[in-house]
Amino acid sequence: MSAQSSGLASFAPMCIGGSTVRAAYKRSLRTGLYWRLSPEERGWLAEAVEDPDTLFARERLPLIDKLVELNLIVDSIEGRESWYWVDEPPPERDSELGVGWHVAW
Repeated sequence: MSAQSSGLASFAPMCIGGSTVRAAYKRSLRTGLYWRLSPEERGWLAEAVEDPDTLFARERLPLIDKLVELNLIVDSIEGRESWYWVDEPPPERDSELGVGWHVAW
């Protein structure tokens, strides 16, 4: 396997050995996502790692569209009312999992 290999096989060991955020960052470098973003968008993405809802601002909507297109985030989270779910509803916010009120990783 080359140093530039991609796919789930190369992504899984990074998640097991280190943080998921570090693994996502390394994967974004390999896939070229990091270099396709403007410096401003990179800053927004760094903020969104801690709080995904920071992306939900007017000037950041084009970045949301890019990330949704690449299947990196979900921006249409269904209702969290208890009657809506068979089991437990998803958490309202969980920064460790990357779940915000409007956006989730």
